[in-house]
Amino acid sequence: MLPLFVATIVAGSFFFGYLRVWTGSVWPASIAHSSHNVAWSTLAAFTVTSKPVVVNEYLVGDNGILILAGTAIAALWLGRKVSRSLGSGGPAVPQPGEASGEAPAL
Repeated sequence: MLPLFVATIVAGSFFFGYLRVWTGSVWPASIAHSSHNVAWSTLAAFTVTSKPVVVNEYLVGDNGILILAGTAIAALWLGRKVSRSLGSGGPAVPQPGEASGEAPAL
């Protein structure tokens, strides 16, 4: 159980981190985290078995194999997309502490 937990946290941190860097905002990462929670409950509803502990803990729980696989695939895809856009002179990502003197756009 602990290896699944650690792997899910690592995959999630890469995904949410890449999303933050790519968009320059914390909101897409926040929305993605909410989507993760919805996917968790949806997968639990579709994965019915006579062994609920197996389903809830190892397949579709917050640290389940299905959630881990989906998060890892999304992190790899987004990481490639971010590296391509930043490597090709893509959108400028504001750095923390960078002062522009302008009000933030809403």
